[in-house]
Amino acid sequence: MTIGLAAIAFGATWAAYSQWTLPGHAWPMSLAAALAVLGIGCLALGGVGRRVGMAGVATVFVGLLALGAISNGPGHMSGRWGDQTWAPTSVTNGQSFDHGVGDATLDLTKLPASSLTGQRISTSLNLGQLTVKIPKGGDIQVTGDVSRGELSINDDASGNNTQTVGSGSTALLVDAHVGTGQLNIEEVQR
Repeated sequence: MTIGLAAIAFGATWAAYSQWTLPGHAWPMSLAAALAVLGIGCLALGGVGRRVGMAGVATVFVGLLALGAISNGPGHMSGRWGDQTWAPTSVTNGQSFDHGVGDATLDLTKLPASSLTGQRISTSLNLGQLTVKIPKGGDIQVTGDVSRGELSINDDASGNNTQTVGSGSTALLVDAHVGTGQLNIEEVQR
């Protein structure tokens, strides 16, 4: 019965997030609601002297909740896993390069400077290492931020979790975010 109530709490929370704009994200909040019902059920059954064998179920919910917690802050948990490399030869305003878990590289050194006219793009990684490569001395500005982990610029740890690289007349703005892991911004010669 407790597991059924937990499933109902999960579904009801998910439905509420689908219907209305609520703070947080549907996946971890739905898991948290189900886990709360499991906990209350275990306490209630223990209070009346019954043994409760839901530790395995609760462990699965806690694991899934932890996976939801590493999702990418303002974004969502991407379903992509493994290594990913993007090397675009053109970009459009608002374009996004997102990855779930693993190592990802966004190589912007192949972009012709003549095609850049003030576009803003973004890249994000939930868990792992994200590398953004930009041409040295180019008109590309990268603002990077890491929720939990380290940010380095040209292999130098910045000590800050938010940093901007590049200045002057900016032909391309890049917002780079890592949920948990490392963000490397590298300036390379073309």
